[in-house]
Amino acid sequence: MAGLGEDGGKRRLIDAVLRTVTTELRILWFAAAWWARPDRPVGAQAFSYHRNMQVLLWMLLAVSALEIGVTLVALRLMSPRIGGIVSALSTIGVIYLLGLINAFAKLPLLVTPRGVRVRAGLLVDQWVVFEEMAEVRLVQDCGDPKRPGFLKASALAHPNTLIELVRPRSVRTLFRSKPDILTIGLHPDDAPAFVNAVRAAKAG
Repeated sequence: MAGLGEDGGKRRLIDAVLRTVTTELRILWFAAAWWARPDRPVGAQAFSYHRNMQVLLWMLLAVSALEIGVTLVALRLMSPRIGGIVSALSTIGVIYLLGLINAFAKLPLLVTPRGVRVRAGLLVDQWVVFEEMAEVRLVQDCGDPKRPGFLKASALAHPNTLIELVRPRSVRTLFRSKPDILTIGLHPDDAPAFVNAVRAAKAG
């Protein structure tokens, strides 16, 4: 029994390391691949969700870059060695932020004959097949997005579309797995078209 427990622990550790490495590589790829087209497989309808927060994201990047520049100048005057270390870490942070921003544009929501691929850049990537879906609807107020059973898959935007599930399920996000999810909140740029597409694909 102890051996089985150790094997299970090793497998979980290996899985965690592989997920971390994969995520790091994807962030670096998206930071560089501004030329790439959005991921839209044959037979799928793609719906963007990044336009409403694009300006905010670029402002965040600009403010971060300005803050980093001022901090680095001050640190280099006090200690060149510390300034160099902080400069390297800050550069990595900017690269990561660029990767996350680009992923929002390159990884749209997908509606397929199988179901909906819920995505929020690299933060959320989860298939919801139609058998699991009870309802999809437009909302003006989604309620408290931090309530139990709710997954906010709309990044910085407030959800304008809800997918209600038939039964609770776990959903893995970039940072952790969230159990007992019953409602997924999205913010497609064209919410009515997204809802109509999902209902048509689910009915057909």
